Amino acid sequence: MSDEYTSFLDLNLDDVPEPRIVPGGREYKLKIENVEIKESKGEKTAGQKMLSIRLSIVDEPDTQGVFENIMLPSEGLDDDQNNQRRRQLKRLVEAIGWDASRGFNIEELTGNTFWAILDAEESDQYGKQNRIKRYMAPQE
Repeated sequence: MSDEYTSFLDLNLDDVPEPRIVPGGREYKLKIENVEIKESKGEKTAGQKMLSIRLSIVDEPDTQGVFENIMLPSEGLDDDQNNQRRRQLKRLVEAIGWDASRGFNIEELTGNTFWAILDAEESDQYGKQNRIKRYMAPQE
């Protein structure tokens, strides 16, 4: 085991940049860092399952993560509502460049990149953040 960090740390933490958001209304390349199935705690969707996706903005250092929640179809909803949820997931799958007719495991999403137009917004709960406004067709 190394003695490098056992006593005094001289890392000049004053120069560490704070994470920032990027300007909205522009196209960015995003990388899927993590995907989990979680239970929604939203007022109208509490108890329903969703994909919770954490993304990074490629080639934009020191930026905050981008988070996207995609609600999964639910038994208590009608066909129109469930199809709306399927369409949102379909847009992500197509942006990655996958065939939307095939199934997949959520773990397969991790590491994939895609292009999207981001919004910059501010909320009382989360402060300044970037959100996906629109998924783009594959560019590579």
